[in-house]
Amino acid sequence: MGQARATEMIVFRIGVVGPLTGPNAQAGNDSANGVRLALEKANAAPGVVGGRQVRFEGTFLDDAGDPRLAVVAAQKLCDMNVVGVVGHVTSGAAVAAAGVYEGCGIPNLSPSATSPELTRLGYKNTFRLTANDARAAGAMARFVAKHKLVDKRVAIIDDRTSYGEGFASAFEKAAGEAGLSIVAREFTQAHAVDLTGQLLAIKRTRPDVLVFAGMYGQAALLLRQMQRLRMENIDLVGGDGICTDLLPSLLVGAKEVSVYCVEGGEPTSQSPKATAFRRYYETRFPNQYVGNAMYAYDATLVLASAVLRAQGNHLGVRDQLSHLTYDGLTGRIQFDQRGDRVDAKVSVYRLSKEGRKLVEW
Repeated sequence: MGQARATEMIVFRIGVVGPLTGPNAQAGNDSANGVRLALEKANAAPGVVGGRQVRFEGTFLDDAGDPRLAVVAAQKLCDMNVVGVVGHVTSGAAVAAAGVYEGCGIPNLSPSATSPELTRLGYKNTFRLTANDARAAGAMARFVAKHKLVDKRVAIIDDRTSYGEGFASAFEKAAGEAGLSIVAREFTQAHAVDLTGQLLAIKRTRPDVLVFAGMYGQAALLLRQMQRLRMENIDLVGGDGICTDLLPSLLVGAKEVSVYCVEGGEPTSQSPKATAFRRYYETRFPNQYVGNAMYAYDATLVLASAVLRAQGNHLGVRDQLSHLTYDGLTGRIQFDQRGDRVDAKVSVYRLSKEGRKLVEW
């Protein structure tokens, strides 16, 4: 077969959805940037389907991290008959949209949604690139118990989102198995700025560790309020929602903090490919890196690989995703029967005003 001529090019459109606006916009735009870089790579050495050169293009939609807007965006992509979707970024949005994609038969790969519910829905078109909260929270509970961060009394606050409730519940379950004692469980709303009431209730229970199941912006507010209430002796721990270099950057002027977090994936510092990617990313999108970009990058290239293997057959893409093995920036990628990543890794970090330091993986 001869080389396909440019006039014979076939375009496959990939949907890309996440919070491009709103409180989680930095995470959403970081993911979108990862997709952009992956599309450039895929198109630099294009594949061939039916004798025609392939080009992948992205359709970027904003769900603002809102489950209702996620459903609307998913239906738009179904109506456009995209070949697949990289998204959604937040758990609530991903869970809400999954049924829409299942109904129209479009595979969707979330780079970062961690709620266990996402792949427990039983949908055949839903896949996840990162470790779920059951695995991540379990690792964090065992870390706390192993290192005895002061003692074993633990309080929990979650932000009542799908992600927050999922991580908090998974941690609570794992804590019991690890021999930790849960002395308080409080909740807030994702957009709340005053957590004084919850902190005062928790302070009375004298915990040694406070688990915050929410996002980094609210975690920064929480840490400042803990300092005002003289709760600096309590270690704060959390999941991937707070596990970003952006959290220390929000604490300028505050006292030193002790924060531990867990996120899916092998540490990027251990991978030359991942280190090179981040360096290149910074030249293209300065000061925008959050951590989702690598997973979105891999999700895009995994999807593109499945499309080529299926020879452009939309119905065959899902089957290819279910059986392929892909070596990406984030390690070897395979999916189990639920759509979860096989042997998903997790890493534990310590956050301070100086940045993020790997402590266990």
